[in-house]
Amino acid sequence: MGETVLTSPTDPIQIRPGEAGRLIVLVPYTPERVAKIKTVVGRRWHPEEKYWTVPHTNRDLAHLLALFAQEPVEVEPSLRPVRVPDHREPLHEPTIRQGGEQALKLKRLSQAGQAPPRGGGLRRVVSGSIPAVAPDSMLLDRVRQAIRARHYSQRTEEAYAGWIKRFICFHGKRHPAELGEPEVNQFLTHLAVHERIAASTQNQALAALLFLYGNVLNRPLGQLEGVVRARRPRRLPVVLIRQEVRAVLDELDGTPRLVCTLLYGSGLRLLECLRLRVKDIDVHRHELTVRDGKGLKDRVTMLPAVVREPLEVHLEKVRRQHAEDLAQGLGRAPLPDAIARKYPNADRQWVW
Repeated sequence: MGETVLTSPTDPIQIRPGEAGRLIVLVPYTPERVAKIKTVVGRRWHPEEKYWTVPHTNRDLAHLLALFAQEPVEVEPSLRPVRVPDHREPLHEPTIRQGGEQALKLKRLSQAGQAPPRGGGLRRVVSGSIPAVAPDSMLLDRVRQAIRARHYSQRTEEAYAGWIKRFICFHGKRHPAELGEPEVNQFLTHLAVHERIAASTQNQALAALLFLYGNVLNRPLGQLEGVVRARRPRRLPVVLIRQEVRAVLDELDGTPRLVCTLLYGSGLRLLECLRLRVKDIDVHRHELTVRDGKGLKDRVTMLPAVVREPLEVHLEKVRRQHAEDLAQGLGRAPLPDAIARKYPNADRQWVW
């Protein structure tokens, strides 16, 4: 394969088959293009050859075409055209522009299982001539990658992905790249007027869409005007007295009672309590250490004296179960961040 030197930012992006199951991507340099290709999982820069390589799969090829949907791209004819699985529907049909008839014919041939006509040179992919945008699942994969790269919580990831899916379905499964401020305004107004959601819920939907356009599509939204905002009501909090709390706890037993007692006595959030590790419980000092709480902040809180004895009984029961699991080759706990790579056997230790 001869070397191609790309010197001008106006040159087309070229995608070719490489070695060892990888694709060669020659990208004329601009900061925006480099930022886009860095979102591809498994990409690799080759400084001597001056090109990128990515894994050679239909999924990654579709991801590349989606990233550079608005730019000229040349794809080696030997690469298989990206097909949308039969059980899924693409977000939109391709718009036929000048020269688009030939590309649409190639798409129909690939869907019918027929090979495209042979010819020398590279196949030119013109923006809008084929459905370079991948299905919504691939867009949501990019959203999740961007969220995890910023260390957002799992709940935030689930909420943002859910709102983006609702936004896409609300506009007839059109790709968000085709939409803009008017469609966002329409969606947010619909939530407030027709679905009568709370103000905090509407703000969460807006935050999800701002993240999508600003951090995934690299096209920040402009001024949103004319949005009907849900009103935030002023309500008095409902606070239980001690006798009412005791009456609620008396209806519980076992692990649920232990969890609810910790929530009430230590001021823990639900997931903070459920994610407590043995090493974060100091019975002698009556302290609990909360790791990665809201805002990824650690804090120390008190351990109520009334819960000390049932907590010790519960830990002893779990310790016996953990020993039985280890004897069967099980008993592994999920570890945060990269601890599993640094300490391969840490997930079998009791403190985790």
